[in-house]
Amino acid sequence: MTHKTPPRLAAWLLTRISGPSIAGDYEEIYQEWVRDHGDRTARARYWTQVWRSLPMLTANALFGSTSMFKNYIKSAWRNILRRKRYALLNITGLAIGLAVCLLITAYVLHEKSFDTMHTSYDRIYRIIGTIPMGGQSLRNGVVSAPLGPAAAASIPEIESEVRLLRRHNTSVQVGNVEFKEEKIFLAEQAILQVFALPLHRGDPKSALEAPFTVILEEDLAKKYFGDRDPMGQTIRIMLNQVYDFTVTGVMRRLPSNTVLRRPMIASFATLQQIQPDALTHWESWGSFTTFVRLHERADPEAVSTKLTALARSNLPEEEQDASYSLQPISRIYLDNTSISNNLDNSGSSSRLYVFSAVAMLMLLIAAINFINLSTAKISGRLKEVGIRKTCGAVRGHLIKQFLTESLLLTTAAMVAGLLLFSLFKPRLDLYLGKTLILGMLATPWIFPLLAAVVMLVAFGAGSYPALFLSRAPAAVIFRSRLPLGISKSGMRRTLVGIQFFIAASLITCTLAVLKQVRFSETKDLGFDQTGLIVLYNQDAHHLENAEVIKRRLLNATGIISASSVDHFPYGQNRSLSTIRHEGTPEDVLVQSMEVDADFLPTMGLRLITGRNFQSIRTSDAQTLLLNEAAVRHLGFEEPLGKRIQRNDKNYHVIGVVEDWHTNSIHSPIHPTIFFPAEASAAGLVIRLPRQNSREVVARIREFWAEFMPGQIFNFAYIEDLHLHSYNEEKRLASLLVFFCGLTVVVACLGIFGLAAYSTEQRTKEIGIRKVLGSSLTGIILLLTQSYGRWVLAANLLAWPAAYFIVHKWLQAFAYRTTIGLDPFLLSGLITMLIALFSVIFQTLKAALADPVRSLRYE
Repeated sequence: MTHKTPPRLAAWLLTRISGPSIAGDYEEIYQEWVRDHGDRTARARYWTQVWRSLPMLTANALFGSTSMFKNYIKSAWRNILRRKRYALLNITGLAIGLAVCLLITAYVLHEKSFDTMHTSYDRIYRIIGTIPMGGQSLRNGVVSAPLGPAAAASIPEIESEVRLLRRHNTSVQVGNVEFKEEKIFLAEQAILQVFALPLHRGDPKSALEAPFTVILEEDLAKKYFGDRDPMGQTIRIMLNQVYDFTVTGVMRRLPSNTVLRRPMIASFATLQQIQPDALTHWESWGSFTTFVRLHERADPEAVSTKLTALARSNLPEEEQDASYSLQPISRIYLDNTSISNNLDNSGSSSRLYVFSAVAMLMLLIAAINFINLSTAKISGRLKEVGIRKTCGAVRGHLIKQFLTESLLLTTAAMVAGLLLFSLFKPRLDLYLGKTLILGMLATPWIFPLLAAVVMLVAFGAGSYPALFLSRAPAAVIFRSRLPLGISKSGMRRTLVGIQFFIAASLITCTLAVLKQVRFSETKDLGFDQTGLIVLYNQDAHHLENAEVIKRRLLNATGIISASSVDHFPYGQNRSLSTIRHEGTPEDVLVQSMEVDADFLPTMGLRLITGRNFQSIRTSDAQTLLLNEAAVRHLGFEEPLGKRIQRNDKNYHVIGVVEDWHTNSIHSPIHPTIFFPAEASAAGLVIRLPRQNSREVVARIREFWAEFMPGQIFNFAYIEDLHLHSYNEEKRLASLLVFFCGLTVVVACLGIFGLAAYSTEQRTKEIGIRKVLGSSLTGIILLLTQSYGRWVLAANLLAWPAAYFIVHKWLQAFAYRTTIGLDPFLLSGLITMLIALFSVIFQTLKAALADPVRSLRYE
């Protein structure tokens, strides 16, 4: 009979896992099957037996047998208990590293997942306008109102469109109680279909169809109405004046990773009632955020070209150079560079890179700690290895033993890290004001990746003693000679140096960030913002009573001074316009404000040259003031008397005002022109007295209720508006301080453990030195000097890297602090003190011990 060979792949698997002897036995059985049942049946049975045997054979190949595996676990557990301090340090350091990595990963994933929860989000785009103004091309997130409906009607690739109008700091009245909502939308009915907002009360097909209807988020409905049913209730909302709205729907709480997150959405049809002209006027700049959903396989570039052609066919002749493009909704939050009028506080890709780097460095430090402490105990287990080899243990068994122990420690660290993550994540959510999602359903790949990292660390920590210590012959071990390549104290010190290089870099960067945040908060803005409020009189637009209300407030409330303005600039509220001046026919882009004669003294601004507006001069209606930045921008050497044209009206310069910051210090001071305010100016800047300011605000509120009964009291502290620009930097600084502190803690755990082990190894040496007359100081210096050298070297290498990173980060600020030497010297001092304290704590304990006991050690 011809000899038949088993299936090659199956035989190869069997040989690789179980060895040639068992594979040979299986081959003999295979020959019997061929003889009795035929070749095809024999092959099928062979494969079946291989698959059935594969789990058992794999387990035996890895662990020898179940009893051997139990022995490995038992021995590993005993070794851990015997060295509880090192095990605790190992587990704690790695657990903190894993927890921090998970927290930062949750934050990064949240920021990168904005608006990906919508159905067909990959087909939803925002229309962006690019408008040349004053020699610049400005990208704008809002467009004119007619563009959206016209595009949906004439461009076949567009499936549907949605228009939104944002309102900030809107006053709302429910019964006799007043509220202020930071952000609301007026939106078309299609928003409930295109974005599938979670409406659980009301009809999603008609909730926003009628004018003066509104839907509320469930938390807001609870705040307004308590346990009462909100459906059908009336609330009063201040738009250009106060209107009554009926609640027609209640939304479930929207996720925090969407730019559409608003607690209140009013119907867009309301605008057709109160501002019908605004919805039919074509202009290049516009005020409306417009989304379109494209049909499948539509080309966004082709649609952008058609949008530009459509807009230009309707825009005035002087605005024909405007162009339009589409921005994916999932990129709005992060891709916001130089786009005005964004929907929400924008994210930052650079911020995500910073935190991702911190997460990786933190995990690296934790892994280095783990490996360092694991390899440091090698020489203490030489006799154990020698006895095991004498009793018949082969090298493979020893390798499995060390790897099992390392895996047990890393598994415990992973469990502890997950517990820490679960404990601190709600607190991070609360601090950020966001709900970070990280779990098996939302991110099913994260935990397999985490398990892979843990396995990698376990192998890195266990492979060195497993591969090298197990190689040593028993005779060499019992002669107390370390096998070649095992004594690696130099390697451990190098790893400690790497740890403190990372720690010093992070500390330096964090101190520089704190320094810039402090600079932002304390920089002289050019005016005294303490006690300044801005109040809006919406009736001034049609009653033209700005001056009358200002005078009544001055006489009746005890305020120090007040000024009528058209608006107060902050954030994106810059009120850009173009002007022309003598000597150039080109338009120049500037920031403009309309103010009265009381503005400079109320704000505390200094006039450098010329004079201020004077209310008694009717001729001042054709005058203006410039700030210093405008004088430089316009190229005036002698600005007084210069002629400037705006909207076909001519003005002449009568004074120059010292520069002051209207926006955050991220951007330079804008060239600003002050025009004389008209009686329709809606804003009032009020200077409160330093004493009893709350009582004065209460009197202003009473005045408002008496003389402006149709308006809601809508005011804000200018100091709050200014500081709001730095909220993200403050959060960044606080989180960096927290994570940097944890990095230092983990680094300390590692050096603490190494110092403890090193001291234990030199216990007899310390005893002998004390007997021979060595002083306490001499012993401490002997044991700490090597660590001090490595920490100093780590700082010297960390400083150039930190300087490069900080220098790049500070470029985002138009006004920034000098880096100086203090962050570098302070980080060096902190790391050196921490390292030396960790080492001295251990060495002092050994140095103070009785030398008799030290000599009896072991």
